[in-house]
Amino acid sequence: MNVIYILSMQLCIVLALYYILILLMHKCGVISLDEWRKSSAKEIAHISRFLKRIMQILIKYMRMILGLVIRFTRWIIRTYNGQDILEMMQNPILALTDTDIIELTRRLSGNPYDSPTYTGYLQDIGVNHYEFCALDLKGAYSSLTGEKLVTKVLYVVRNYILETRRIQVDVFIETATSTRLVFAIPLSEYGRKSMLQKQSHDISASPEDSTSMLTEQINIMDAGDDEP
Repeated sequence: MNVIYILSMQLCIVLALYYILILLMHKCGVISLDEWRKSSAKEIAHISRFLKRIMQILIKYMRMILGLVIRFTRWIIRTYNGQDILEMMQNPILALTDTDIIELTRRLSGNPYDSPTYTGYLQDIGVNHYEFCALDLKGAYSSLTGEKLVTKVLYVVRNYILETRRIQVDVFIETATSTRLVFAIPLSEYGRKSMLQKQSHDISASPEDSTSMLTEQINIMDAGDDEP
């Protein structure tokens, strides 16, 4: 605001000095006010037409100009820090809250897990990893293995995200066994691309102990309704 105020004051001073100069020149007989008004009106008309033409061109090619500006900006950023700032921008709404974890645990109970329990999460660059452990698979799902088990839990998680966020997101199943589930939700385009590169044939679908591989543990009963 201070900068705008200073610039406005400077502009007013320049205009005042200009008009004082015109009046002095008129008093000295150098110029006629009538001629000056006519010439000024013509100049203003020329300037107005010029500005109108420029605005028409800008409006016509605005999308192209904005696209070029965005591409140039992204190129500058990548040149200096090696990352695309737009791809690094995270969407915090995609992160699961404690309420989400409780509800997702309830949905996984019996579908397909027996007594699933949330054990923790790990924050990575643009990605959140969530881990659940269970006693076993429940009832009719006890025979699910491999890709079928992965598909089942993927549907449960994706449907929950779609219902609560009203958007479709990529969910990556990192581990899916009868006693352990680890999945990742990208929060940015960079996170999504990194998971695509990482996950190729990296899904574990064989039994393993339920020891957490995550380095951060969250007690959802002690925390508030913030991001886990």
